[in-house]
Amino acid sequence: MVALFISVGIVVDGVIIVVEFADRKMAEGVALREAYASAARRMFWPVACSIPFPASSTHATIARCLESSGIWV
Repeated sequence: MVALFISVGIVVDGVIIVVEFADRKMAEGVALREAYASAARRMFWPVACSIPFPASSTHATIARCLESSGIWV
C-alpha cells in the first residue's frame, strides 16, 4: 500500500512541475495550448528521469538522463 502512495505522489509531483511551467509561460503571454505543449516538451525528460524504473538500475537511469540532456555524451 505504501508503494501505491509513493507511486501516486511521484506522478502528481510530475504533473505539478509541468503545470507550473505552463503557468509561467502563460504569464509571459504565451497562448494556453502552446504553453502546455512547450511545458510537455521541455519537462518530459526531467519528469521521466525522476520516476524509478523497476527494470533498470539507478546508475543506468542516471546515465540515460545525463545522455539525453547532453551533459554526458
